[in-house]
Amino acid sequence: MRPEEFLVSREQYDRLQIALVQVMFGCPAEMAPDAIRHSYPVTTAIAIDECRKRGLAANTYQVNRFLERHADMVPVVGRTRVWSREAIDVFCDELSAVGTFTKQAEQRRDTGTPAQEAVDEIAADLDEQIAEAKAHNRACHAMAENVEGQKQTYAAN
Repeated sequence: MRPEEFLVSREQYDRLQIALVQVMFGCPAEMAPDAIRHSYPVTTAIAIDECRKRGLAANTYQVNRFLERHADMVPVVGRTRVWSREAIDVFCDELSAVGTFTKQAEQRRDTGTPAQEAVDEIAADLDEQIAEAKAHNRACHAMAENVEGQKQTYAAN
């Protein structure tokens, strides 16, 4: 199985992040992609976390080795390195090329399970949570309208 089959791609990762933003913040579906794009650049810790979620066992040693070759891709702002989506993708490509995978990615590789299956399962769970959140919001709005109606009735008396 080729790495691109068992690793989570940029597109798959973004799809999950978009769904997560919808669940966590109630962000409308049409606005979520912009929210994700505007969340970059990120710190080194967040870049490492993204790599791990995508199936690559990133660590600070590998970051330092990457920065020796690509320091210009990850500028320092203040005292913090800031990673663009593109820099993270290049880092992921390099980790993939040397076979630095997480245990979950290795398990997908060994069982022949494409990353898309895992992404679809997570996305389905998030879609369910989005539907539940929308139903909850509708119930809250109905309750608020009821309370407001009761206030007006009480004030009129």
